[in-house]
Amino acid sequence: FDLAADDPIELGEGSFPSAVTVTEDGEVWAAASSSDELVRIDSEGAPTFLPLGGTSTSVDLLVPDGEGNVWFGGFGLFGFV
Repeated sequence: FDLAADDPIELGEGSFPSAVTVTEDGEVWAAASSSDELVRIDSEGAPTFLPLGGTSTSVDLLVPDGEGNVWFGGFGLFGFV
């Protein structure tokens, strides 16, 4: 999909992307700061919001591992999806 041509993906109010990465299969992942969720954008441009279940986790690191997982880290939080 073409990010320049598509409408922007709305995050929660007051939230902003604090980390962004792209996996080998072309999916874009973003950490939505302040709303404590990860956003997966598939190759068609459709977003999926994945709540992290915390408050103020401030994820600032996203790393794809080449095996289909995306590792994330932030304030008091570390894991993968």
